[in-house]
Amino acid sequence: MEKLGYMIREAMENGSWQPIQVGWVGPKLSHLFFADDVLLFTKAKASHVRAVTEVLHQFCADLGLKVSLVKSKVFASKGVTPRRRNKISNITHIQFTRNLGKYLGYDMVHGRVSN
Repeated sequence: MEKLGYMIREAMENGSWQPIQVGWVGPKLSHLFFADDVLLFTKAKASHVRAVTEVLHQFCADLGLKVSLVKSKVFASKGVTPRRRNKISNITHIQFTRNLGKYLGYDMVHGRVSN
């Protein structure tokens, strides 16, 4: 996974991969690795999605691995139009989902936290 992290950093440095911003002042997030699971984050723009796809394909080709499209999901914020979702799905060959479900017993997506 370390190699994939370096490849992601390189793509961000050359501007092809744009990480997401967590909140107004939060950190930028491009990826999370846990054991053999990978979560990848980018802006919902075709060029950035292509960059993510290219990095992932190159990583897999270098190591003789294959992405399980059956286990993979694409999720986007509510502001992403259905047309853009379809375009992203066509680029990645991965179906969109509105529910990422749970990971290690916790919901993957939460609403806003309010007091």
